[in-house]
Amino acid sequence: MVLHAQTISDIQEQQVLNNLAMFVANPGSTPFFAIPSGGSTTVSQKNSLLDEFNFNSSHFTGGNSVPAGEYGLQENWRLKTDQRT
Repeated sequence: MVLHAQTISDIQEQQVLNNLAMFVANPGSTPFFAIPSGGSTTVSQKNSLLDEFNFNSSHFTGGNSVPAGEYGLQENWRLKTDQRT
């Protein structure tokens, strides 16, 4: 998915910022970087319809239908680590 691929730059940017913060806190620290090697997106969708029918003793008096649904995305990345001294 296009949106999933765009998260690679987000991952890389966060790692750079984490390394910079680490160097500020400890100038002798070792940089760390993980390289995305593959990923997947799981899409889930659930829909339902709740129907309600009203009757009295002699006939149908009305009804109601209420639609409901859920939609979810889960992104996963496999990362290879590269630690340099």
